[in-house]
Amino acid sequence: MVDLVKVVYQNGYSVAIDGSMVDMIIYLRVARLARVTPRVELLLIRVQGWGSSTYRDYMNLVSASAKPNGTTTLSFTIQPEHCNQLGNLHGGCAATVFDICTTTALVPISKPEFWAFGGVSRTLNVTYLRPVAHGETVLIESEVVHAGKRLCTIKGVMKRKRDGAIMVTCEHGKVNIDPEVSKL
Repeated sequence: MVDLVKVVYQNGYSVAIDGSMVDMIIYLRVARLARVTPRVELLLIRVQGWGSSTYRDYMNLVSASAKPNGTTTLSFTIQPEHCNQLGNLHGGCAATVFDICTTTALVPISKPEFWAFGGVSRTLNVTYLRPVAHGETVLIESEVVHAGKRLCTIKGVMKRKRDGAIMVTCEHGKVNIDPEVSKL
């Protein structure tokens, strides 16, 4: 549950929203790193819920860009709580990681009424190519393939940091839930 989120645009326009309006909140200042206009910052006061500790405690932003499409790269080191009985990244955890990371790629291209709230998942197709062992550090590269007014498609690739081997891939379809600015 999120208590409060404040979205701030470079032109000074800002909106405070109740967390119940948002499916996934991304605690990143991606737009500043990507140097895009308008700059969007999602400021999080408190996050709770499934997956939030994984994001907050174990993921780090490596890069973000709005050109040519929204892209982000995050690093993530696999912890014991992320693993199955074989000591590898659990498939459900990998799907959650992709849900979070691919959504961050929308932040650099977002603006009022265009993906400012990150949307909600419509589809999340994950393909597991190699096991990801406990203690392994991976890079999650996400890129917006297409972002229309209502629907978008984002691709994600999880690579082993030490040698670049592709471990897991995904395609994430989202639906925009932004209310019209005039209704806020």
